[in-house]
Amino acid sequence: GAWLTMRTDAGKERSIRKANLELLTPGAPKIAPTWPRDAEGAQAPASTAASVEAARFKTGDLVIIDGLTSKPELNGCKAHVRGSDPAKVGRFILDLLHNGTQISVKSINCRPPPGHAPFDRKQVARGPSQTTRKRGRAAVETTDESDSPSDQSETEGDGDADDLPDPVQMKRDHEWVGRTVHVRFGHQIMSGKVVGWYPTQGGDEALWHVVHEDDDEEDLDEEEMRAALLLNPADIRQSARETKVTDRMTASLLAERAEAGCRSYDANTAEGKPVRFHLVPRIDWLAFPRRAGGGRGRNELDWKGDGPLPPPPNPRCWLLPSEDQVALVIAQSQPALAAAGWRVLTSPAHVVARLGDKAAFHAHAAAAGLGALLPQHYASFEAATYPCILKAARGAYGSGTHIVHSVENARVVAHAVGGELGVGWVLQELVRGRVEIATSLLIHKGRVLQAATTSYTYDADEYVWPHVKEKRAERTTAAGPPAQLKHMLALLGNEFQGICNFNYKLRSDATLCVFEVNPRMGSDLGCDVPMRVLRGFLGQLDALPVDAVDTL
Repeated sequence: GAWLTMRTDAGKERSIRKANLELLTPGAPKIAPTWPRDAEGAQAPASTAASVEAARFKTGDLVIIDGLTSKPELNGCKAHVRGSDPAKVGRFILDLLHNGTQISVKSINCRPPPGHAPFDRKQVARGPSQTTRKRGRAAVETTDESDSPSDQSETEGDGDADDLPDPVQMKRDHEWVGRTVHVRFGHQIMSGKVVGWYPTQGGDEALWHVVHEDDDEEDLDEEEMRAALLLNPADIRQSARETKVTDRMTASLLAERAEAGCRSYDANTAEGKPVRFHLVPRIDWLAFPRRAGGGRGRNELDWKGDGPLPPPPNPRCWLLPSEDQVALVIAQSQPALAAAGWRVLTSPAHVVARLGDKAAFHAHAAAAGLGALLPQHYASFEAATYPCILKAARGAYGSGTHIVHSVENARVVAHAVGGELGVGWVLQELVRGRVEIATSLLIHKGRVLQAATTSYTYDADEYVWPHVKEKRAERTTAAGPPAQLKHMLALLGNEFQGICNFNYKLRSDATLCVFEVNPRMGSDLGCDVPMRVLRGFLGQLDALPVDAVDTL
């Protein structure tokens, strides 16, 4: 059977897994392999448990936290093993899946998910001929009819160990990081967020790491990523009887559609109707064409400033950036874009660049005497109050952001990705609270033409989005200028015009604590506000006279 009862040298009986017995080799010290706790619930000797658990887990393994007394709220949470804690023998450093934070725990407080095998990067490329491509779902999707835990694949120490994706090597600088994807498993479609990627390395192809809505995870290759970005759940029949193609065929067909430039648009988009608003680059706001109304919106350009300027679909079409870097390119190319037939509302390039760089924005706020409106920034790892936030100076949609708990933890994260504090990284105060707010503004020559504020409530006080769950029923949107508008305009300066997005929390005295200001349309306006609010923004923008949108 999968579980055996054995008697120790001390005469006590223990229930252990058969797989654990296989860790002992001839000539090895005769220590009893054991589950983190013995059958009677007593704690195992630290040296015995640590040596066994250290052999059982490797960097990149998925574990479940169990038996913590100092932080019982973490028991049952899933995490990745980052490696052994160099400061404390017998402990692991773990990356929590639900919020991205790192903790150090004893090895005896880690256990593998039932029936879970280490994940093989190359298995993704091999496709569904393997048992599964889905991390954490092997136990329910395997074709093995045995229900014995020992019969599930447990391949610690086999020849594929070097193929495991190392979380330390995960990068967050790809355009797809932060985007929402949909992946089909059987007749179920799961949504998830791309939280990082593994660039091409040696003979291995690039992979993108996705955390799904149920906290499960997987790595997708480029073909699968393109399909997952394009997959629209509303267009896929869920009935098993109606489904005629396999998952792999579906992925291939969708990838072909993506390569051919095929996109799904609202039925109201009729040929011959003028397009008024075009997002750039293409982003996963699949509903934007419909929400813009009357077939006036598009979301199909992958242009990021490289190559020739894209031609507008028709005269008087607005080009709206969906990424900070493209907002800067538009500011720099405003005369050329206008000559090509696009309409743009932008600011001087140095203003857009300052807003897109978190370190430069903080320096600007401090110089203007507005530093109190931002989280406290730390000039060095030693000067910080932990836990705090370490985030990339340039990034969007939560990419490159970490909760760090010590000087050592912060150095490890920064060193793994590269860059220096104050240049590539910003170290700032962790502002607690479950309510986070986004305010979108449309500004033209110093006048606020439209404003909308959306409040999001999450299930944790400390988090890094997207590793947190929103309480969707508590989301609210209010049209009109917020009470903090005066401070927002002061942070922007008198040279800014266009659409921008403030992301912030309110402190106990209701003052602003601004995390970032994006010089572009945010997902709050593009996806979350009621359609009438979005159309109000777009209507005001489109009503501006042609000669009134020159850059300041």
